Order: sequence, then structure tokens, then C-alpha cells
Amino acid sequence: MSHVTNLTPDWVSNLPIHCAILHVFDTEALQSIAGFDQWAADVLLTSQAVQPITPNVARYQFVPTIRANLLNRLRRECPRDEPALHQRAFEYYLQRMLGRDGALVLFDESAALHHLRMLRELNLDYMRWDEIDSMIAQLRALPTLQQEHADELTLYTAANTMRAQQYEESKTLMLQLLARPDLAPDLRAATHNSLGILAMIQGHLEQAIAYFERPLNTPEPINPSHIGGALVNLSWVYHQMNQFDTALDLARRSLEYFRSNGDLYGEAYALYTIGNNALYLGLLTLAQEQLDQAASIYTMAGMDARSAMVNWARGMLYQILGDHTQSEEAYLYALQIAESSGTSNLITARDTLELLSLLYQTQGRLDQAATLCMRAITLGERIGDEHRLAQTRHRLSSIQLQQGQFDPAFSGLSAAISAIEQIRAATEGEQIKLGLLSTVQQIYETTVLACLQHDDVAGAFEYVERARARAFLDLLARRDAALVSALAEHPATLADTQALLDHETVLLEYYTIGVLPPGNHFLRQIPETNAHLRELLLLKPEIIVFAITREQAFVHRIDFDPNLLQPLPGDPASGRHLLTERKLTWLHHLLIEPIHEQITQKRLVYIIPHGPLHYVPFAALRSPSGATLLASDGPALAYAPSATVLRTCLERRRGNGTINTAIGYNGSGSTALQLAEYEAEQIGLLTGGHVYTGTPAKTALLFEQAPHIRCLHITGHAVFLPNDPLGSYLLLGTQDRLDAQTIIQKLQLAVDLVTLNACTSGLSHVVAGDELLGLPRAFLFAGAPTIVCTLAEVDDLASYILMVMFYENLAFGQKPAAALHAAQNTLRTMTQADLSERMSRGNAPQAAREHAARDSGHTYPFAHPRYWASFMLIGRP
Repeated sequence: MSHVTNLTPDWVSNLPIHCAILHVFDTEALQSIAGFDQWAADVLLTSQAVQPITPNVARYQFVPTIRANLLNRLRRECPRDEPALHQRAFEYYLQRMLGRDGALVLFDESAALHHLRMLRELNLDYMRWDEIDSMIAQLRALPTLQQEHADELTLYTAANTMRAQQYEESKTLMLQLLARPDLAPDLRAATHNSLGILAMIQGHLEQAIAYFERPLNTPEPINPSHIGGALVNLSWVYHQMNQFDTALDLARRSLEYFRSNGDLYGEAYALYTIGNNALYLGLLTLAQEQLDQAASIYTMAGMDARSAMVNWARGMLYQILGDHTQSEEAYLYALQIAESSGTSNLITARDTLELLSLLYQTQGRLDQAATLCMRAITLGERIGDEHRLAQTRHRLSSIQLQQGQFDPAFSGLSAAISAIEQIRAATEGEQIKLGLLSTVQQIYETTVLACLQHDDVAGAFEYVERARARAFLDLLARRDAALVSALAEHPATLADTQALLDHETVLLEYYTIGVLPPGNHFLRQIPETNAHLRELLLLKPEIIVFAITREQAFVHRIDFDPNLLQPLPGDPASGRHLLTERKLTWLHHLLIEPIHEQITQKRLVYIIPHGPLHYVPFAALRSPSGATLLASDGPALAYAPSATVLRTCLERRRGNGTINTAIGYNGSGSTALQLAEYEAEQIGLLTGGHVYTGTPAKTALLFEQAPHIRCLHITGHAVFLPNDPLGSYLLLGTQDRLDAQTIIQKLQLAVDLVTLNACTSGLSHVVAGDELLGLPRAFLFAGAPTIVCTLAEVDDLASYILMVMFYENLAFGQKPAAALHAAQNTLRTMTQADLSERMSRGNAPQAAREHAARDSGHTYPFAHPRYWASFMLIGRP
């Protein structure tokens, strides 16, 4: 037979598209599976459309580009035929193996496994798992099964076992596969993806990320479908942590992979994932476009199980927009499919039940809402995702509270919080821990309000403490288990906190409720006409303050929206927008006057802000008479991230350091300071310490001396990075940056005091759980019990004078909080003559002397709060 060197374009385009499912074939397979006659089969097998796979056996495969074109046509023109064709091919090759041996059987076995593989991939969308189990059993019965094929069947068995909620058995099978050093790269990547899915289903998100990242980082060449799958799966992990921007980016990357490899159904799933993340980001038009595109592919292919998922998301979209009729229709359609025996999907059913319950709750159909929520909990218990189950329990508790069923509601909330804290404690990665905490804040808020509703002040305080700074305490416990393991497991109770206080001290712990997530979020897109949904998803904004003395505890609820205190995104001077007389008086009225009696006659006030209140300059708050909270005859102020962290600072042993160290660097160029290096020299003289100034790098020296330092003073530039708070840094010399992450990882101090006289050195990024990410947190972790720092940009001259007075007061025996309080009051009442006299001492730089001598036009040049209110003491006073 003569060889056909070329096929005309028409002939290629007219090839029967059903032959696209063939991976390896010969004349007999073309005739039996694809319906070719003898002549057409001969023409094809001698054409450039196919290529032989071995010189000895007449077996062929399509040129990849031609097969991809045929498969694309099949899926777009008659997609519902594809599963039946693979089933026919599988049965055909299985029959051919009977009675054969040698190379022929091995080829047929490979072909049969290929069609099983394709059916399994299709069933990720069709979800007809019983068919796959039967085919696995048939192949396993073969006496000649190759090891690589046996490994692949083991993975499929593990995946189906996982879908039957037999998680430990599934995990054992997959780990046994990974233990094989000769496991094929593609199979290893597929196993990592499956293990990631198992971890994600169970709510073990840290493990899931680690498994999904393996295929992305392997040096071995693997099938692009594993890359696309890992990316889209990672997207869902970050979605569960409310990191929707990251999730959207990963889903878009997966879409590129699927499209570039002609994977239509992978493309559809990526579109659905993009639409879902866009939905949560409030990008409702984008969400609808992507969901519609995914739906058109799934409808065309008859993939009802996937259509259920799209309709679940559509139901949420309609619910946000306030179209309850279309929302209910979409949810009911999704639920009908998800619960059907042919395409059972427990996760989609659970999610749909929970959202339909929320819809009914907004409509006042509370009994129906509670029934649906209990069904969702039953499914959640079968699935085993404790993180998501906690959120569902919270939804049921909120319904029960509306029904006046306090006891079962509170029991559900307690169970939800216990589960959350177990997951949090088992999670190592801090960013993942923070992501988990971001999804559950309303559970704590609801619990606190429920306690207050029943006048349980101690219970409310306990849950406030359990809600905040937990990731930091977990981190701290891993460094110094002997000191704080008990604190990490048992947050400070009201009784514990009162025991910390003497009769001249009061602790003010604030707790904000109803704070909107930062950035884009669908909560910001809910129309005013759909206000009841907003109220259920975001509790009415308010501020709660606990005023605690050694003898008593008072609770005040402030009817004020804390979202109004949020700085603008990326604002490097957060808090400065509040430094106007009108705003300071207004904030005093809101935050201080309700508990003014508890502050009166106190020597020390601990302030524990929360949420946007971290940006409030409490020292500058003004009473109607014009008196500020910072007053010469008033209390000193000390701050802490939580009562539990404060207890940790107070119970830290006194430092055993023997030297004092002062580091100063003016910087260079237009941002150069005049007095930083001079200040370090003066502090060195006052403390008898070592002084390091100028351009040389100092970080290495600091790390070397750290175990021996008693008092550490750093003055110069601090740079706060709102989008990367752990990358915020102190500039210690030319190109010598000491960032928060490095401090956490490497610095170990035994100090009594750390002073950071650098602009924004005290500024932190407030994330969910009231975790503060920035330099103060890093130094607390490094071992500092007391930190003095600045909340906003400060004047170079004013901060120098204040620091010198602060250390002078320490030298006279005052404790740090009292010393800072006195220095701030002296600075704000300093006259121009006082300033000139102080600057005439020593060898201050000439430019600074001229600045001090210049007639400012004010008798008290530093009276404005911008000169002194930003200084704060954190920790032990």
C-alpha cells in the first residue's frame, strides 16, 4: 500500500470526531470503536495525521495538534457522546486482552487504562463514581497488570475512598504511593493534588497549600493539567481564608493553563472559580459573566453536577442583589441536583443548604431556615471540615437567637469557637492562621453580644480575649514554651486581669463590632434595599469598652460605627487624620466620657484598642473643657494588644543584660534627619551605654550583642509598609535594613526596655483577630517587655527633646510609663525660651540650634498634639 504523504485540509476536517477519544489504536480499533471502514482506516494509518508508536507493532496515535483539534470539536459539537465512547473503548480493549500475551497485552492494557483515566477526569465533572469503581475492579483482576498501572489504580481507589468520607484509609493509600521512589512524575503530581484536596475538605488548609504547591515547584516535566489543577485548587484554599484577591489571581492563572492545553472542562471550572471569587470581591458584573460562561459549557456537556455548583453561586449573586425569587429558584435547582443519587455532591449540597437557610432567615422564615441549617450541619459532619462546620453552627445559632432559644444557640457558638481554636492551634504557618481567623470573627462577636445580653460580663470579656492576638500568642508559645504555653492555651480571664491591677490602675479594653473587611468585598455591594441581609452578615457596628479595676468591672456599649475611623488605604500617616480639635473632642466624648469616673484619681491607665481604634491618638483626646487625656495631674498611659499579651509582658523576668546600647542614623538626601545620631550620643551619655552611629551597618552588631543588652535605644528612620507589614523596617545604616520578619526570626533579647524613636515605628497593620503586624509586635516577640515607639510621623527636634527628658526621668528613678508621661507633658508646655536654653547645652548640630532659636510665633512651640501624642508605651509600664 502506498504511503499517503499528505491529507487535504478537507479530509482532516471531515475525520469522524468520535475518533478523538482514541489514544493508541490500530485498524481493528478504528473500525470497532470509531466506525471506520477498511479503506478509511488504511488511509488514516498511512497519513501524516498519525504517527507509529513502535516499529515492531502496528499501533498508532494521532499527531497531538490534530487530536486536540478533534477533541475540541467533539466536546463542542456532541460532548455527551464522549463518556459513552470512552466506556465502549475501555470494554473493547479489556476484551482484546483476554487470551493475548506479550507486547500486545501491554499495549491493550495501556489503552484500557487511558480510557479509564479519561472517564475518571470526566467524572470529576459528571460525578458518576460507581462506574469508575467497577472499571477499577475489572482492571485489577488482570494477571499482567503493570506496576505503573497498578499505582494509578491505587490513586483512583484512594480518591473514591475519599469521596466516601473514609479519609484515613484514603490518606494511607496515597502516602504509600508517595513513599515509592520510582513513582512516575505525573502520578506523583496527581497524588499531591489529591492529598491537597483531602486536606482542604477536612479544613487543614496549611497542609493543602503544601501539597498543591508541590506540582508547581517540581523540577520534573509533568502534564500541564496537573499545573492547572494545582492552581485552581490553591485558589479554593485562599478563598476559604477570605484572601479573595489571591484566590482570583490563582484562578486566572489556572484558566490560562487550561485554555493553552485545550482543556474545555478545566476551562469551565476555572471560569466558575473566577466567578465565585469575583462574587466575594463584590465584582458582580465580572462574576455573572464568568458564571454564565461556565454554565454554558456545563449545560452543553450535560454536566448537571457542575451546573449545580454554578447555580449555587448564581443564587448567592441574586441574593446579594435582593432578588429573592431568582435566588431561591437557583438554590433549589442546585440542591435538587446535588442531592440526587446520580450526581451526589455533599459539599455543594451543604453550601446550598446554608445559603438557602440564610435567604429564609432574611425573609423571617426562621423555622425553615433552622431546619435547612441543621441539614447542612449533618452534611458538614459527614464531610469533616471543622472550619466550615463552625461557620454553619454560627449560622444556626444566629437563627436560634432570633427565635429566643438562647441555651442551644450559646451551646452551638461555644462548640464552634472550640473547633476554631483547635484548628488554629494545629496550624503552624502564621499567614494561614491569620487567614483562618479572618473568616470567623463574627462568631466571636455574636458570642460576646450573647453574653452581654445575659449580663455575663466575665463571659463576654473571656470571648473578647479569645478573639484577639491569638496568632501572636501561638507564635510566642513556640519560642518560649516555659513562659507562655499556658497563656496561649488559656487567655486572661476577667479575674486574671483584675489580679494584674493595683488600686491606682484601670484597664480599658475596647472591642469593635461590625468592622467591614478591607478592600473590595461583596458586603460593600449589598444595596440599601437589601439591608436585612447586610444586618445578618455584618452585625450592627458598635464599640464595647470594658473598664476594669481591681475591684470592679464596668461595660459600656457605644453606639458608633468604628468603620468611620479607618484611615485611607495605604495612608502612611494613619491616625494623623484624627488630629484636629473637633475630632479629638468628639472622640473623647465617645470613648472616654462613658468611663470617665473609672479613670478619675488613677495613676495608670492601660489602653487596649481594637480594630480601627488602634489609629486613635488616645493621649490627645480632649474633654469639653479642653483638657487632654494626657495631663500633668492625670494618669500615665500604657498600651497592649490584649490583656493576655499584657500579662505575658508583666510576668516576663527582668532582663539580665548588663549593657545599654544606643543606635542612631541620620540617613541621607532630602529625608536626612538632623538629630538622630546626636540623640544616640546623648542617650549613650545618660545611660552609660555603647553608641553606634553613622553609615556603617549595625544589624550584625545588634544581633551579636542582643543577649547582653539591658536597654536598647534606636533612633532614625522607620518605614512602615501597609501592604507588607512584616517587611516594615528600621534603617540602621546605608542599605542596612532591619525588618520585622528578621526580628521575629532571628533576634533574641533579654532587655528591660526597647525605645524606637523613629517615625511610624509604632504603626501596625491591623488584620483579622486584631493581630498587629509591624515593628512593635516583632520586638515583643523578640523578648522586649516594654517598648516605647511612635504611632505617626514626628518632628525631629521635638522627638529628640522628648527622648532626652524621658531618659533623664528614668535616671531619676521613674518607671518607663511615668517617665514618658512626664516628658510628654513637659514638652507640650515647653516655652520658646525653655527650648532655646536646652539647645544651648552640649554640641547640638548648628542647623538644629538655628531651628530651635527661630521665633515660631508661639509661646509654646510644641503644644500641638502632633509633637507629643504619637509617642506610646506598649507592655510593662
